[in-house]
Amino acid sequence: MILDLFPLAADYPILSAFLLLLVGHALGDYALQTEFMVEAKSPRAGSIWPWVLGSHCLIHGFLVAIILGNPIFGILELAAHFVIDLAKSVGLFGRGDVSFHIDQILHIGCKALWVAMMIGAVPVPF
Repeated sequence: MILDLFPLAADYPILSAFLLLLVGHALGDYALQTEFMVEAKSPRAGSIWPWVLGSHCLIHGFLVAIILGNPIFGILELAAHFVIDLAKSVGLFGRGDVSFHIDQILHIGCKALWVAMMIGAVPVPF
C-alpha cells in the first residue's frame, strides 16, 4: 500500500490516508485533466462524453485504489465520481462557482467516506 511509503503514516494512518486521497483528487481533477477532458466529458459534447467522463473517473478510481491498497474503493470512487461529475455537467448543482463548490465538497466527502469504510467506522455495503 502506498501509505507504507510515508513514515508518519504509521503514526497517523487515518489522517495520512485522507491527505493522500486529497492529493490524489487534486492530481486527478487538475494536473491530469486536460482542457479537452473538461469540455468533452459533458453530454453537451456529443456521443464521446461517456468515454471521456469514464476515463476521467477511471483515473480517480485508480488513484484511490493505489492509495488505499484496495480495488473495491477504486471502483466505488469511479462510480461516485461519474455520478457527481455527470450531475454537475447537466446542471443539477446550479451554475458557476456554486456548482464547482458543491462538486468539490461531494468529492471530498467521498474521500472521507472511503477512509471511514477502510477503518470500519462505516460498513462497506457488500
